[in-house]
Amino acid sequence: MIKIKSIELSIFLIYLALILLEIKQFIIWGQISNVFVVNDSIANFQIISNILGTGHPHLLRLLLVLPFYVVSDYLSLNLNIFFSSVLLGIIFICYIIIVSILKNIVQRKYLIYTLIFFLILSFFMNGRSVFPIFGNTLLLYLLYNKFYIQNQLNFFKFLLLFFLALWSVSVSSGTFSVFLLTIFIFYTLQILIQLPTLKKNILWFLSFSFMLVILILPILLIFINKNLDYYDDSFINMLSHGLGRYLIDYFYIILPLLAILILLIPLVLQYLKKYKLLILPLSMIIASNIIGLFGLLSFISGISAYLLYIYMYINKKKLKKVQYV
Repeated sequence: MIKIKSIELSIFLIYLALILLEIKQFIIWGQISNVFVVNDSIANFQIISNILGTGHPHLLRLLLVLPFYVVSDYLSLNLNIFFSSVLLGIIFICYIIIVSILKNIVQRKYLIYTLIFFLILSFFMNGRSVFPIFGNTLLLYLLYNKFYIQNQLNFFKFLLLFFLALWSVSVSSGTFSVFLLTIFIFYTLQILIQLPTLKKNILWFLSFSFMLVILILPILLIFINKNLDYYDDSFINMLSHGLGRYLIDYFYIILPLLAILILLIPLVLQYLKKYKLLILPLSMIIASNIIGLFGLLSFISGISAYLLYIYMYINKKKLKKVQYV
């Protein structure tokens, strides 16, 4: 159980005051605000009822935000203030998750900079950005819980939190893809560093992951087709939406660098065998960079992994003390 420090609570309350004074707001993005009606829950439930079963590409994200409209309506709350306050709480939860992963590696007093970084970054976010950051941060915690410490979650809790994380990243096809690709890369690296002596539990989780991806694949295809339609079926246009714009502009510089990185894979695997915990953030860093080529939000959604990697690398001598299941 992570105890909240007084300085952490103070920072949280200061930010909350900014929200209550409407100095900072997390705006509900157009895909949602253009569909739902403020202070009319009956109308919003009717909207959801009408699009159920239609294959609407925004259904999951509409269901994700619907409770904010319903609660603010029934309790007569200001929707923007209520929405922003809850999202501030979600950001704080992301920080607590990072603290829980790093508690045996980094002194707590140094982790306060993570909270400050999150809150400064959030000033440049709308409401949409917070959900995938939370979903991917929760995924990191679940993988850490299963592979690096004695399992503290039973199967039901694990599955419940997993689908909560998956639902949170559904606000974007790109962030949804980052989530799935992270799982694939994580298990792949786990297998590669353990060959030829592969543990049975790795195989079990690999099978579980594979079946899960098969079940989720139809939703992912809907997202991809939606994006292709939006960008006139142009792969190049999709790249221009994210970090891919730099890939196009500096192709002749980036391509040799990628070739060098591929050649270094055996050395990287040897390094990961020594510091196994680095696989956790590295998997999401790779995934967010690949999918980030098509959208900046996809890249930003992996921000917690970057923070974890920095802290772990600086304190890598302590990584061996973390129990590996």
